[in-house]
Amino acid sequence: MTPSQQDLFAAQGHARGPADQPGRPAESEPSQRQSDGPRPLQCGYKPCKLPARSRAGSRFCSDSHKTAEWERTHPRVKRLADLDRDFERWLSTEWGQRLAREATARALELQRRGVSHYGIGAIWESIRFDWTLRGYPADDFKANNNHRSRLARKIMAEHPELAGFFETRQLRQ
Repeated sequence: MTPSQQDLFAAQGHARGPADQPGRPAESEPSQRQSDGPRPLQCGYKPCKLPARSRAGSRFCSDSHKTAEWERTHPRVKRLADLDRDFERWLSTEWGQRLAREATARALELQRRGVSHYGIGAIWESIRFDWTLRGYPADDFKANNNHRSRLARKIMAEHPELAGFFETRQLRQ
């Protein structure tokens, strides 16, 4: 900082340095400052008090702490219970009931024609496409893709003849 910048800084009410702060002695030269050497960085995982690894670029004492801190600071957008609740709420709407009936009818028709396995995504998108061509307003068509797997499970549960028709994975916790 140049002397003129220091004067402007002081005119705005800021202290110029340690000498301007009451109770702190001025240091004449940077070489006279006390230094204990570089302090080891503390692990970036908040509950941990260990020093970080000396590995270049690591702020954590272990990979598990790195993962735990990431999960702490990036919570999942939706939890399983929230998704289930949202699905049930959507299914109780007019659009949810219409889409569920149409998806069930299409799955049963595919099975009647000899198809033993099909994707809920293909049925979902074909309904979306057909309804758009029929002139349903796009803003009225509310079908969140998060609901697809739950709809596939519901269809297979309600129609035992469709058991295994849709491939489903285990829901993540």
